[in-house]
Amino acid sequence: MIIAILAAALSPPVAADARCIALMNFMIAKGTPEQQNAARTGTIYFVGKLKGRQPGVNVAAVLKTAADEATRTKMNAQSEVKRCGEEVSTAANSMRPAATPRKP
Repeated sequence: MIIAILAAALSPPVAADARCIALMNFMIAKGTPEQQNAARTGTIYFVGKLKGRQPGVNVAAVLKTAADEATRTKMNAQSEVKRCGEEVSTAANSMRPAATPRKP
C-alpha cells in the first residue's frame, strides 16, 4: 500500500533522478573501476538533486518505487544510462571556468 502511494507521489523529475541513482548503483557494483568512479560521482549528484527538491525525502523508498516502475514498464536501461551520463557531464562541464581569450 505504501509503495502504491509513493508511486503515485513521484513526479516525473524525481522518478527520473531515482532511476539514475539505481543505474549508478548498478554500475558501482558491476562496472569497471573507471565506471565505478564515474557512477559514484553520478550518485552523489542525483541524490543531491532529490534532497534539494525534497529535503526530508526517503531516498531508499523513492529508489524502490522508481525501480519497481522501471521494471514494470520495461525501461530501456541503455537510453537511461545515456541520459543520466549526459546530465552529469553537462553539470560537471558547467563548473569549468570559461576559456579566456588569448591576447594577440
